[in-house]
Amino acid sequence: MVHDPSLTPGIIEHFSHRSGDEEGIVSASCDIDIATAAYFEAYIEQVAAGGGALAVDLTRCGYIDSSGLNALVRLHERWSGMLRVIIPPSGALARVFKITQLERVIHVSYAATA
Repeated sequence: MVHDPSLTPGIIEHFSHRSGDEEGIVSASCDIDIATAAYFEAYIEQVAAGGGALAVDLTRCGYIDSSGLNALVRLHERWSGMLRVIIPPSGALARVFKITQLERVIHVSYAATA
């Protein structure tokens, strides 16, 4: 399902991607919740369609709810073995991933701390 960003102005600007050395990297700089999860998933689908491994950087994302987690699980199922999620080593996202035990399902990396 492709989502029209004009229906929710400003959301798509919170997603970006770039090529890394070994994988593409998609970054989100907004909360991933019921209002943004479909756009988040569609954006990653478009980038992943190019092939190759993909990292989803959530280090600038302050919050993720069940709709965002479900989007990550669906993406993992579609792109199994090719998807990695990067989260901060502590804080709200780290707690959510720990509580839900998603790191048992999805390849999760913790961002280096400065």
